[in-house]
Amino acid sequence: MDLKLRPIYEALDSHNYKFALNLITKALTRQPNSILKALKALCLERTGKTAEAFSILEQLKTSNPPIIDEACLNAIYYTYRSHLKYRDISIFYERAVQHQQGDNEAILTGLFFSYAREFDFANIQQTAMKLAKNFKKDEYLLWAACALAIQAQQNKIPISRDIAIKFLEKYQNEGKLTKSEHYFFYFDLLEKNNNFNQALEIIDSKQAVSIFKFENERIALKTKYLKHVLNFAQCIINYRGLIEKNNDEWSYYLGLFDSTFNTSNPIDFSNLEILYQQLLQFVQEIQIKSNSIKRSPILAEIELNKRYYCLQQSEKKNIELLIQSINKYLSIFGSKRCAFLDLQPYYEFLLQNCINIKERFYQICTEIQSQPFPNNDLKTLIDAI
Repeated sequence: MDLKLRPIYEALDSHNYKFALNLITKALTRQPNSILKALKALCLERTGKTAEAFSILEQLKTSNPPIIDEACLNAIYYTYRSHLKYRDISIFYERAVQHQQGDNEAILTGLFFSYAREFDFANIQQTAMKLAKNFKKDEYLLWAACALAIQAQQNKIPISRDIAIKFLEKYQNEGKLTKSEHYFFYFDLLEKNNNFNQALEIIDSKQAVSIFKFENERIALKTKYLKHVLNFAQCIINYRGLIEKNNDEWSYYLGLFDSTFNTSNPIDFSNLEILYQQLLQFVQEIQIKSNSIKRSPILAEIELNKRYYCLQQSEKKNIELLIQSINKYLSIFGSKRCAFLDLQPYYEFLLQNCINIKERFYQICTEIQSQPFPNNDLKTLIDAI
């Protein structure tokens, strides 16, 4: 830092803008230059003299040669930032980059972030490509890929997403995707392009396996893609394994039921009872194995009985299994406030499929003596439905 500017910056750092303005005014009489004018504009803006500050910056905007000093550009940025005048910031950086012909990495990066503040993704992409070409850093091509992906989403141009995927595929093959966010971005693009087979190949690669902090996280994402390619048999195996490792994750139970009772093929009623009994046995075993009482395994039995009822043939439908599993939940969690939201969708379902359901649940609430219901939440819910 120029020693002559040190007192000014110290005054700015201590928010003593009037004192800094006095120092700048004196310095300008001796040696007028762009950095002093930019700092003066910043002080004026901080003291509420916005119009005067912007007037100075308008003069600097057309200065010849253009401003290329980073300290000066930073002062201009802070002056405009609180007024969200991002286009004006970009104009200063554009002139600086044009004057330097893209040879200054810091200024070119500043231009990139200026466009980012404007959400100008076409220019973000072009600037990132220029950074990658001039300075040979892999992260800049990733920036370009992000910009392409966002343009594809905004403008609904699939070709932009395809190009972004090609970028990432190249870097993945070269072993340059080294962070989890790189892979999650890659997977997101593949998912949006319905490239699930490619995603499955990548997620099992040695590089991808190493970047996941938790194996469960990787298996869950892999299973999501397996569902899209209709590999339900492997989905069932994966979801069972995931539940055994983390038996309170509700989405795993839903995934297991979706995979078992998948709608890609017509329902085989002769096999339905077997599938139901296998799932019920598995869920009840999980309930027993739990070291502490958890909601998801208990709710899973309710969800399973609801789906079983919906899939049964009309003459075999039996709502009692669902009611019994709800009774089981109430006997454990009936005094908890979570019961209100947990059971609401099932009450609504029962109202459409069971006569006198309100009276039956009033009786259940009354029978549970050991765990009184706070503020009669469940009774209020029953009345409200």
